[in-house]
Amino acid sequence: MRLLPAILLPLFLASSPLQQANTLYREGRFAVALERYRRLEATYTTEPEKSACKVNLANTLFMLGSYKQASDYYLSVIVNPATPDSIRGTAHYQLAHIYAASADLASSAKQRSSMEKQALEEFRNALRLDPEDRQTRENIEIMERRLKRETDVPAAPAERQQAITTKRAAAATLQQLSPTATGNSPTSTPAGTKKSQKAW
Repeated sequence: MRLLPAILLPLFLASSPLQQANTLYREGRFAVALERYRRLEATYTTEPEKSACKVNLANTLFMLGSYKQASDYYLSVIVNPATPDSIRGTAHYQLAHIYAASADLASSAKQRSSMEKQALEEFRNALRLDPEDRQTRENIEIMERRLKRETDVPAAPAERQQAITTKRAAAATLQQLSPTATGNSPTSTPAGTKKSQKAW
């Protein structure tokens, strides 16, 4: 998940309950972290704390495989006019990852293409809010290549079905692994740490 920018970090480090929730997240104890973030969400009434807490909550839901709920939280942050641009950009970035993952599991070429286009649009929205973000630029290039590949070389139906089956099996295996055990999960970093991916 995307990490909290250093500018806002002091705001959140002062909160002991937030530190506890972030520690639980880092330890991979997502169900308990989710409970803590939900309690925190009810206590924050001003920005940027409220939106940042919602992004952390959404990140945790994502890690638990609750992609629809995570999407709903990211969208609520995006549409809130009081959300600071830095947090809104993170929500766009994370939502793009949900769309990209959904594209990988799509059952039809049309559905896959639609999800990839949505992912690309969300990455572009994130880049508009943070034009210097190298990771977002790289993700845009990846999504553009994926969309171009889809139109350039259509796979034979049997090959396509085999690729889908393989992707689903790989996704299921990865979902069973702890992200911290693999050491390369973009979502293994908890909220409130320095950026390699943005999380709050």
